[in-house]
Amino acid sequence: MKKTLSLFLVLVMALSVITVAGTAASAAETASVNGVDCYVGNTVIVTYDLKTPGKAENFQGQLNYSSGLKLVECLLGEEAGVMTETEIPNIVYYSGSTTENPYDFTTMKNLVTAKFEVVGAGAQTVENKMYIISGVDGTDYYNRGENNGTEEKTSVEIVKVDAESVTLNINAATVKAGATFTLTATVAPELTSDKTVTFTSDNEAVATVDANGVVTAVGPGKATITATCGSATATCVVTVKQPVSKIKISGPTSVKNGKTVTLKATVTPADADNKTVTWSTSNKNIAKVSANGVVTGVKPGKVTITAKANDGSGVKETYTVTVKQQKSAKITGVKKSYTLKIKKSTTVKPTLSPKNTYNKNITVTLDKKAKKIVKVSAKTVKSGKTVKITALKKTGNGKITFKAKDNSKVKVVAKITVRKK
Repeated sequence: MKKTLSLFLVLVMALSVITVAGTAASAAETASVNGVDCYVGNTVIVTYDLKTPGKAENFQGQLNYSSGLKLVECLLGEEAGVMTETEIPNIVYYSGSTTENPYDFTTMKNLVTAKFEVVGAGAQTVENKMYIISGVDGTDYYNRGENNGTEEKTSVEIVKVDAESVTLNINAATVKAGATFTLTATVAPELTSDKTVTFTSDNEAVATVDANGVVTAVGPGKATITATCGSATATCVVTVKQPVSKIKISGPTSVKNGKTVTLKATVTPADADNKTVTWSTSNKNIAKVSANGVVTGVKPGKVTITAKANDGSGVKETYTVTVKQQKSAKITGVKKSYTLKIKKSTTVKPTLSPKNTYNKNITVTLDKKAKKIVKVSAKTVKSGKTVKITALKKTGNGKITFKAKDNSKVKVVAKITVRKK
């Protein structure tokens, strides 16, 4: 349906809807538009609706707005005309005229919609002034502010500002089971209409989160905490380490020198994140311990073996191991008898068994008869070392005793005979 329009003036500023960043200094300043509370930086839409007793051929009016408002866009309803610009500040003129198809405002319809950015604090106003509404029969329904049965309604809507982003004070955290920490969410822009943030965990067996952002570490593993405001989200990856609470050492409490025993460290709880321990000894000269808990006896005495958790919990346990003396079981390398001629000699190599016998000294003792016919190179000799026996100038018989010096009572006696040349 074609319409013929007369001159009407409308101030149009071809601007998109402006949202104010949360960092703006004036973003939190309070304001109001026609009594509707808002903030500096908000976008508001003012709508003017109209109802007339009959159809109209002409209309003319204007919107006046205060300096704390910045016009973003102004549109006439479907029943009215096109946009032209005017240089008059803070005023929007509008008008329309048709001789073919009258404007139908017999039911309440939108006439003008204006969009503003709030740029000033305090009370701001938008006022519509209608001058002329002429009916098709020549009746003036509205002439210079005189209302002849028309109805008007002006409404103000604060344009909702959606959240664009959410940031968290912590983006990743590694904690022990049972620990708690609080996530703080910041929503941008500052003028977001609804800043309500919800928190969720994708693995509550690892970490839970309450409505206030308090995260509680539950068990070992990883969980992602998500903060959501509208369609904006932010995440924090939580890694939970289950610490060791106790260590129990089991195994032999004694070992002989030169021998080994293995200790076992059992950590509690069973689901501890790191079950490995570090072994140490209080005295390496008495006993050594390997990375696997293998204890090697060095010499008789007592030593403290410690197992310490490697998870940084500081938990450790001690275990006392006694290193006992390995006594000899027998002496080898000695014959039952030796026969020498006067002034001749022979050698003997007494050796203790087992090899790890702690005291390796062997005493060499001549009886009274043997002392008269032979002499020995040493009265005490190390296991495996040579003892020289030399015949004197007299003949006769005697005995030589080789005895372990470790109180094991292990000995061997050899008969010695010296003859003439």
